[in-house]
Amino acid sequence: MGAKTAAALTAIAAVLLTLALLLANPSPPPAYVDFEDASWGGAYVERIGGAWRLAVPLRGQEARAILRSRQEFLGGYFEVEMKTVDGGVGCSAFFLYGEYGGGDFDEIDVEVYGFMESCEDIYANLNPGMADFTCWVGGRRHLIRTGLGFMANEAFHRYAIKWVPGEAVEFYVDGVKVGAFYGERVPERPMRLYMQTMYADWMSGFGAHEGEAATLFRNLKVRT
Repeated sequence: MGAKTAAALTAIAAVLLTLALLLANPSPPPAYVDFEDASWGGAYVERIGGAWRLAVPLRGQEARAILRSRQEFLGGYFEVEMKTVDGGVGCSAFFLYGEYGGGDFDEIDVEVYGFMESCEDIYANLNPGMADFTCWVGGRRHLIRTGLGFMANEAFHRYAIKWVPGEAVEFYVDGVKVGAFYGERVPERPMRLYMQTMYADWMSGFGAHEGEAATLFRNLKVRT
């Protein structure tokens, strides 16, 4: 048997082995997520060209455009393509949240703020080139704040949360891990999945307050 024939047979065997492994250990199918519109304060949700557009009015009062899953999740991989707020203020968020009564809640957050200028505040120098990756466990906050290397309001980028209850939360941007929490800093109770654009009254000292701010979300993937 010639060298070329042997190489071809080796390549075919490798492909067959890969297929056998995939069949033996198939990836779970994407989960269907049933969303409800929970917007308030004049905010609204619309579909545009295969994307969800979540918009809030900039009128100096709090408003939230919210898509919230009807079902709860206990762990999984959650990914969405997001083009963040196109207004001078506001916040785009992709997160999991569970409220358990008496002020007790858990949350896993990806947030990008639309502030375009420096301010003497806890959110100083935040802009669409930075993001917050947060875990709240029992209402206690654990924060990672990092630069993205791009302006998140200029194009779609992939943001993902990988959550193993009670063990690990990992955050990914465009497939690259940008931070993680482990152990006691990881929620272990069921939560709903949210996509949101938010404007709060405490943002009144930031940027312009005309028209609206909107986030675009598309290509949601959930595996549990």
